[in-house]
Amino acid sequence: MRRCIVWLFAIILFSSVGCDCGDITQGCKEDSDCTGRACKVEKCWCKEGVCTDFGGPCANDADCHETEQCKNGTCVSKRCGSDADCPDGEKCNTLLGTCYKDTSGCTDDTSCTNGKVCCDLGDGQGTRCNFPKCLVHEDCQTGSKNTCVKPITCEGSATAACIGGVCKCEEPCGG
Repeated sequence: MRRCIVWLFAIILFSSVGCDCGDITQGCKEDSDCTGRACKVEKCWCKEGVCTDFGGPCANDADCHETEQCKNGTCVSKRCGSDADCPDGEKCNTLLGTCYKDTSGCTDDTSCTNGKVCCDLGDGQGTRCNFPKCLVHEDCQTGSKNTCVKPITCEGSATAACIGGVCKCEEPCGG
């Protein structure tokens, strides 16, 4: 009896591993309707009202998700060769052949996240979200070319200094 229970447990355990979108009976209207309904988040996408596995069988690219292409009868992740191969707002890392979110082109600090600020890269290179860390004392002073760091004004004989990547007012030695 004990052996039967162990086998039953093993069968139940292994039958739940590898479940796929085919187990989903509800219809869908968009990819987000399929998220969380499979064993892995974002394992499925919505194709013609049915949640479908990524990496499924295909006859041509039209059978695959927009981020995939048909190779040898199977949908595989697309490789990019240029920015034109990527979705809007993404750029191509041509060395890896993968698309990534473009973090450049911010307009102000509100367009950045996770404590980053909008920085002017200078020399007409545009803007990019970056952490506001100073590298040298001059970064903290008015007129600095480091646009990621907001200059600070110190009172009295204190001067703006970069200490551990943060601008702070520092009194002169012996003062």
